[in-house]
Amino acid sequence: MRTLLLILLHLLLFGALWRLERSASSDERLYLEYARMTLHGEADLGYLEGKRGGGWRAPAGLPPRIRPYRDISIEYPPGALAAILPPALVSLSHRGYSLAFAVWMLILHLANIAMACRLVGGDGATLRRALGWSLGFCCALGPVVVARLDHLVGLWVALSGLCFARCAAQRSAAWAMAAGAMAAAGVLTKIVPGVAMGAGLLLLLLPWSGAAPQRRQAGAAMAGAAVMAGLMVAAWYLLCGAGIWRTFSFHLARGIQLESVGGGLVLLLRAAGALDASVGFAMGSVNVSSSLDGVLRQAPLHLMFAGLLLTAVRAWQGAASRPGPEPGHGARFSALCLALMLVFVLVNKVLSPQFLIWLMPLTAGIAASGRRGEPAGVLLLASAAATHGFYPWAYRKLWSLQPGMVLLLNLRNLLLLAMLANAWWRLPRDLAGGDTPGPCATPSPP
Repeated sequence: MRTLLLILLHLLLFGALWRLERSASSDERLYLEYARMTLHGEADLGYLEGKRGGGWRAPAGLPPRIRPYRDISIEYPPGALAAILPPALVSLSHRGYSLAFAVWMLILHLANIAMACRLVGGDGATLRRALGWSLGFCCALGPVVVARLDHLVGLWVALSGLCFARCAAQRSAAWAMAAGAMAAAGVLTKIVPGVAMGAGLLLLLLPWSGAAPQRRQAGAAMAGAAVMAGLMVAAWYLLCGAGIWRTFSFHLARGIQLESVGGGLVLLLRAAGALDASVGFAMGSVNVSSSLDGVLRQAPLHLMFAGLLLTAVRAWQGAASRPGPEPGHGARFSALCLALMLVFVLVNKVLSPQFLIWLMPLTAGIAASGRRGEPAGVLLLASAAATHGFYPWAYRKLWSLQPGMVLLLNLRNLLLLAMLANAWWRLPRDLAGGDTPGPCATPSPP
């Protein structure tokens, strides 16, 4: 009964946020235009030109039936259509589509929370605690949770994690291939589910409790990812032609987003009079330009590699120690994946508010599984509240570089950095012995 009550509270909260979102900046109209283009070959080109900014104009001489990717570039890979198209089957009006989209995102979000609890080996009480954390996260972040497709990212991460956990427990190459395939399918929604592959490979290759690394299974996971990616890209190319590459080049060409860690530091230096910087709208986001652009564009790849290396070192330390009852492989995956996901979020040149949606399921599961996980939940809750402080309603103040908003943005980024530091600090103990053993736990030897 309490679980049903918490689900009902989610429904009421999403409904309230949907009503509030009607007065906020949203992307559902953009999703609706992409859905109309995909299903019916039509779209409001004037709206797309205004939404993208930066002087983008629709190509001349378009055919009567517009083909997505081939005639008009779309910034989302085709996997994102799994989030965009279902609401369009309900309604093609803006209001009807946005309501159906909010319901669809609620379904995905609740499924993600349930799978995150399954990963940490939780019972009904754990699920209820996770739903409680979820309510807090969604309320703190605000209307963005009903207006972005990023809940689909969590779905692929959770599915890949469940497959990796089953593979590690059974030493099964078949489950490894399924895990790799899930991660690859997620990458063709947004690139971040690729961190699930990194977490899964660490799970398979580290010698837990002296057991032999599962190299064959790791190879099977990479093979599954390669096959799935190859099939999806080949199908995408056959349907859309060379226009698919514009989706990738779009993201490579994006500037340093205002809300990114690098963007926030540039704004602080500007406020201190140490750096000249300007802001402008292009490619669907507000970006900051300064003499540091070259460094900030090149840094993410190097920092991502460094973050992966440090995570691997901390994971190795956990694999080499056995202070208590072993956690399940799903709990290990959750801890590894959350750390890598935080690295990806923080080193990226783009850090949109909806990126926090990616962190919600794993954090809710970890926070609900024991006291040592609660700091992660508190830090994400504070980060979401800080994000809501400048987005969506106060975003114009941030865009105009009001000092209070610049400080709030950097406080949000500092909270996320603290969340990553906490994840790294507790990683060896989480991997060696959690608060409660998961479903794949192995008893410690006497």
